[in-house]
Amino acid sequence: MTLATLAFLLAAAQPVAADGFEQPDRWTASASDGVASKVSDVPGDAGRALRLDYDFGSVSGYAFAARTLPIDWPDNYVLRVKLRGEGGVNDLQLKFTDASGDNVWWVQKLNFRPSAQWQEVRIRPRDLEFAWGPTTDKSLRHTGRMEIVLVRGRDGGKGHVEIDDLTLEPLPPAPPPLPPKASAPAVLDGDKSTVWHGRPGQVLDLDLGAPQRLSALLLDWQGKAAYRVEGSLDKRAWQTLRTVDAGDGGQNPIALHGAESRYLRIRLIGEGALAEVAVKDIDWAPTSNDFISRLASQAPRGRYPRGFTEQPYWTLVGTDGGAIAGLIGEDGAIEPAKGSYSVEPFLTVNGASVDWADVTTSQSLVDGNLPIATTSWQGQGWT
Repeated sequence: MTLATLAFLLAAAQPVAADGFEQPDRWTASASDGVASKVSDVPGDAGRALRLDYDFGSVSGYAFAARTLPIDWPDNYVLRVKLRGEGGVNDLQLKFTDASGDNVWWVQKLNFRPSAQWQEVRIRPRDLEFAWGPTTDKSLRHTGRMEIVLVRGRDGGKGHVEIDDLTLEPLPPAPPPLPPKASAPAVLDGDKSTVWHGRPGQVLDLDLGAPQRLSALLLDWQGKAAYRVEGSLDKRAWQTLRTVDAGDGGQNPIALHGAESRYLRIRLIGEGALAEVAVKDIDWAPTSNDFISRLASQAPRGRYPRGFTEQPYWTLVGTDGGAIAGLIGEDGAIEPAKGSYSVEPFLTVNGASVDWADVTTSQSLVDGNLPIATTSWQGQGWT
């Protein structure tokens, strides 16, 4: 594909080929100290594609491919790019820089693991955030350079990412959201005493009125339920968004993490009694952490890790200059490596669950000065 002047072609309001990656020599590779990178030309999904190889070795850092790429951004758009590759879990960034080189907008895909098959990533205006720079006007209007960046995350190591078919499609202004409609209106009436009863295989349909990016469904069940949540843009091609095999009743919060659908349906695997459905758009919880924060804010204090509702304090643990560093928090939570899981302490005392909100915590160093951090819990009546 030939690179065209995007500002001219956008007037046609059709998807524009920002870069088909047919000419990889337009891209240059670079990396931070101790990290290796190179770009090459490989077969793409259609035609040729760009390949970025990286090797983090034993250090933290980043590898990237960059090129001059002028883009005039419309007010509403969808930016699409296809990705595949091999390697561990690291952080992927797409960066766009203005003509000065000082102001940067980016999309971050944390804990990104490339798949062997082509995946299309869709980026909307709310996904492309201002990262840094001296400008006081952070609106994205024109950029002159693009970078594709791999930052060492959980796994590091070496691998590659292949990139193809970068397109920018202008879109009309997003319409205001419409109230959803359901094939069983009882689930949208705000009254938990009115219930939709279904048998295995039955479907509850929801019509959102227009395509929406979603963050969650909140489903209130009377009793246990097993079901699938499916989504569609056109009511013909359906995608399974979530499967719940053993719902325990009450409110089931279902994370959808930016899924885009106009139509939703809840397909019962077993019998079920659904009292209420609440559809939450992307602004309600833009990220997985935001989703958990929403749940934590409605739960008893201490049920979730402190960091989802309050400011926690952490200290670094590991060896000086080591490749892996972990964290230990003021409540005793441990994150063994950057971007990995966390272990949150809970106790059962005389049959009752005890969490960080139920105890008094204190922190210390071994022998008072050795750099080995310890968190201690003291509960009421403990000896």
